[in-house]
Amino acid sequence: NQYKRDSYFLTDKMPIVMMNTEADNERFFKEQLERTKAGYFDFYFLHWLNEAHWKKAKEIKTLEFMKKMKEEGKIRHIGFSFHGEPETLKEIAESYPWELVQIQLNYLDWELCRSREQYEVLTKLGIPVSIMEPLKGGTLVKLTPESKKVFDDANPKVGTASWGLRYAASLPNVQVVLSGMSDLAQMEDNIKTFSPMVPLTDEERKVIAQALAVYRKAGAVPCTACRYCSPCPFGVS
Repeated sequence: NQYKRDSYFLTDKMPIVMMNTEADNERFFKEQLERTKAGYFDFYFLHWLNEAHWKKAKEIKTLEFMKKMKEEGKIRHIGFSFHGEPETLKEIAESYPWELVQIQLNYLDWELCRSREQYEVLTKLGIPVSIMEPLKGGTLVKLTPESKKVFDDANPKVGTASWGLRYAASLPNVQVVLSGMSDLAQMEDNIKTFSPMVPLTDEERKVIAQALAVYRKAGAVPCTACRYCSPCPFGVS
């Protein structure tokens, strides 16, 4: 490896959905360490937790295995990624002193998918939050022309992606904002947004609320085809 191990952070996750036995814990973890050749993971998540996957994780003692790996220095910080209801999130979050939890959050899902409630559960417990889908799989970049115009009128110098990223990053308890980028231009735009990241003002929050109201009037179904919410609450198949 040409980079010093302490010069970067490496995150991986335990794929509960692919696991069935207690032996799978060591099998998957060992393969991940061998493939990365990193020696240890800075952050390691129990992946895709919901009510069913949390039940399975407890049955095959995955958290106990992860705690053992932390004691051995192979994991620095333990967390989980979540796709489910706030009630289940609260149950899981209270079960262990998690060091980071990853949830889906953006200005469309804040109320639509109860992201606000999830954020508040973790914040009250003092658990730092990592954000996935801040742009809802690109939905908040490819807005309707009418809603995009609201943003352009407010500030023609920045793209619609910047508004979504700053919305997530402006929340006090958010530690990490993840963004899926597919080309160099998107990466450069995202870096610009965070160099430095300026929190949203009250006036900018009003702009987002206005753009969101205009977007909802179009009647579009906000689907990213991730299938995490299956069966679809809107009946899309």
